[in-house]
Amino acid sequence: MAGNAPQGSSSEPESGVTSQAGQEKKPNINNNTEFVNLQIYYEQDGSETKFRVRRNTKLQKLLVQFCTHRSLDMKALAFLFEGTELKLEQTPQELQMEDGDVIDVMIHASGGSRMV
Repeated sequence: MAGNAPQGSSSEPESGVTSQAGQEKKPNINNNTEFVNLQIYYEQDGSETKFRVRRNTKLQKLLVQFCTHRSLDMKALAFLFEGTELKLEQTPQELQMEDGDVIDVMIHASGGSRMV
């Protein structure tokens, strides 16, 4: 249970996002938890990165951390959940995300070339 006392030895960053690369997913015993375990699938190279994020954390924090970790330009990417493009101000709670849900990352398709 969260209290007002600081948790100095906590391994959780203040951003509310924790990368879980290389760690096995543990089963969610309590379905009403404060955190959700999400996966980000990067279409370009087929890689999958796992994150543990607070349900009320804006997705922007998660996606910025992913892009920074992978040295990617966020403006050149599209982030999709269940086929719908995500808005940075949305939260996992608003989207009713559950453990194991996947965010797809694709290179943003820009328009074609002009015909001369």
